[in-house]
Amino acid sequence: MSAVRFLLDKHVTPDIRDAVHKAHPEVFIRAVGVDDDAPADRTPDPDLLAYATDQGLCIVTFDANTMPAFAFARIARGVTTCGVFVFARGQTMSVGSIAYELEMIWGTSSAEEWLNRVEFAPL
Repeated sequence: MSAVRFLLDKHVTPDIRDAVHKAHPEVFIRAVGVDDDAPADRTPDPDLLAYATDQGLCIVTFDANTMPAFAFARIARGVTTCGVFVFARGQTMSVGSIAYELEMIWGTSSAEEWLNRVEFAPL
């Protein structure tokens, strides 16, 4: 079983990546438009989903509208998605709380468990 790996989309502050790494530097987590080995900031959602799947990354987003819709469309077409975690915009979760959720996902599950799933957090 593979470890869960994450890609934060452009809506998610890289402070969450930093908080996860502070507690668990071994977690693979990248931020769109920030990390050199991540897609550019303006990469369209369908392209992010394809990239994330190719790289074995679960997407973390605050975009409760378009990202889940594109993910569900992929799944309906029979195209694999590595998983999408949606933290609703306007939710009152702190950076630390979101980082903790991701740490729990990483520490208690495998990447295979999240295939073709869209989850609205907190879990």
